[in-house]
Amino acid sequence: MNTQTAESILAKNTRAYQKIQAHFSQTRYKPWPEFALFKKYLHPGMSVLDAGSGNGRLFPEIQDLGIHYTAIDNNASFIEHARARFEHHPSRPVFMVADLRSLPLPDASFDVVFCIAALYHIPSKAFREQAVSEMARVLKPNGVTIMLNWNLWQSRFWKYHLRAIPQLLKRELDIGDCWIPWKNPQGVVQSERFGHAFTKREMRKLFDQAHLTVTTLEFTHHRKGSGGMTANNLLSIAQKNAPPSS
Repeated sequence: MNTQTAESILAKNTRAYQKIQAHFSQTRYKPWPEFALFKKYLHPGMSVLDAGSGNGRLFPEIQDLGIHYTAIDNNASFIEHARARFEHHPSRPVFMVADLRSLPLPDASFDVVFCIAALYHIPSKAFREQAVSEMARVLKPNGVTIMLNWNLWQSRFWKYHLRAIPQLLKRELDIGDCWIPWKNPQGVVQSERFGHAFTKREMRKLFDQAHLTVTTLEFTHHRKGSGGMTANNLLSIAQKNAPPSS
């Protein structure tokens, strides 16, 4: 996929989420089951970045842990919603509009970087590499990045991969890419969101290129099931190696 096509997809995806922001926030506020796993990585005083925070639904799950929370998203509507919701919280969380590929944040400034259901919305291998590299840059030595991405290899998404074949043949999409419809309460499609289906091998390579050491890479299940075809999400955790002592 060339850069121009990828930029066009990013812009379309941003417009899609701006259009559905209100309905999304009404229906996407509950924590994912995996959120319960995250608390063991967090301790009072830590600086935490929520990269691709959406409407900020991670924050309520970790708000009482004594952390310093910063959230970024490229969708101003989501950031405005989160600011309004949490503006009076005593921990004074920070919400910023920013691009995952170019974080306006200092090097080595966060102990933990979360990226929840965001990286798979970024088209092109090059753009995803930029995003992961930026997350690694802002991590402190020995810091941890924790990602969850939808498992788009589930059978319920196959129809969207099939629909993407014409665009794939014209090189308007890459292998694993598809468009996922968003329906309003009446079942009418309002917009489509771009998604990329990650494999474990692909995710490991992204971390390796960013000089992050993978500690966990597994498909997770909200319901009974086994194997990548039935798992809900791909959980990826990696650590930034400390520089060698002189």
